[in-house]
Amino acid sequence: MRSLLSSLSGGKVSRVADWEDRGRRDSAERKAGSRRRHVFERYHIYMYARSALMGMSARVDRMRRG
Repeated sequence: MRSLLSSLSGGKVSRVADWEDRGRRDSAERKAGSRRRHVFERYHIYMYARSALMGMSARVDRMRRG
């Protein structure tokens, strides 16, 4: 479909259509991905907290040993 548009119009209209399509796809992905992004951010926070706790426990172990 996009190749047909570009062949008909020499590329300019297809670029506009591609831009509009990208905007539509971005908004759809934003709607679909808001929950996914929330889960992803929570996962990152969890991993960061876990690494911080592990580092803290390792530091405490080192202090206890030293």
